[in-house]
Amino acid sequence: NKKVEEYEGFLKIFIKDAVVLYDYLLNRYHEFILEAQGHSISQTQQSQVSLPKHPLPSGVIPTLHKLYIHLGDLHRYSSNFNAAETAYLNAALIAPGKGNPYNQLAVVAQLKDAASSSGGKLAHSLPAVALYWYCRSLLAKNDPFLTAKSNIERLFMSNRSWITSQ
Repeated sequence: NKKVEEYEGFLKIFIKDAVVLYDYLLNRYHEFILEAQGHSISQTQQSQVSLPKHPLPSGVIPTLHKLYIHLGDLHRYSSNFNAAETAYLNAALIAPGKGNPYNQLAVVAQLKDAASSSGGKLAHSLPAVALYWYCRSLLAKNDPFLTAKSNIERLFMSNRSWITSQ
C-alpha cells in the first residue's frame, strides 16, 4: 500500500511536469503563428490578430490540435476538469471537423457528473451534456470519432441503471 502511494505521487509529478511541457510547446507554436503573421507578442496584447498573410506550414494545425487533446487528457487525469474542457474546446476550435475533442468533452461531463454525485450533489443535466458531445463527435464532418458510439451505449446503460435504482 505504501508503494502504491509512492507510485501515485510519482505519477502526479509526471503529469504536472507534462502539463508544463505541453503549455510551453503550445506557447511556442502560438509565437510561431504570430511571427508568421507579422505580429509581435506585444502587438497582440494591444490589438486583435488578423488572418495569416501567408498559409501556415501544413503540420501546424494538426500539431496544435493534438497538443490540445493531450493537454486536455493530462488535465483530466489530474481531475482538473475545467482546464481539460478548455483544452478540448481549443482543439475543437482549431479543427472543428474532427470528432475526438467532442468525445473527450463528453467524457469530462460524465466524470463531472460522477464527482458531483459522489459529493452528495446530483448534476442531472450532465448526462444530457455528455450525450450532446458524443453525438457531435459522431457527426463530425471530416473525422467522426466512431468510439463515441460505444460510449453512448454505455451512457444509456448507466442511465437505465440509475432509473431502475430510484
